[in-house]
Amino acid sequence: MPYESDDRSSHTFCSVLSTINSICDSFPDAMLILGGDFNVDFSRHTLHTAELQRFCTGMNLSAVCNHPSSNVNFTYQFNMKRFSVIGLVVTSYVFASHVKLVTSVHDVDNLSDLEPEQCFKCVRLKPTPVGF
Repeated sequence: MPYESDDRSSHTFCSVLSTINSICDSFPDAMLILGGDFNVDFSRHTLHTAELQRFCTGMNLSAVCNHPSSNVNFTYQFNMKRFSVIGLVVTSYVFASHVKLVTSVHDVDNLSDLEPEQCFKCVRLKPTPVGF
């Protein structure tokens, strides 16, 4: 997702959210886990933050970094001087109720400026017989 810098980046940001919404509408019974660099720090009040929050509310999604079991201290750092939590994973509220722990991982070789999030869920799935 584009960094919030001008009207064009905001238009692109909203356009991508609209595309994701359209894809999700094609699978109404799906339980979603969306991952990626949303380029949104939920602690800041920006246009992109508001748009992503509006999108999540409308789609019954929540950012795992905001989950009560989250121990994420940062997912973005700049020269180990500035730190923030950039939302990387959003999930259906159905899955959110099964989240046991959310952490960020800082001890990996990473070419990105973003640290990975780990989301541990406990979900029991009922086997469905498949007929051939």
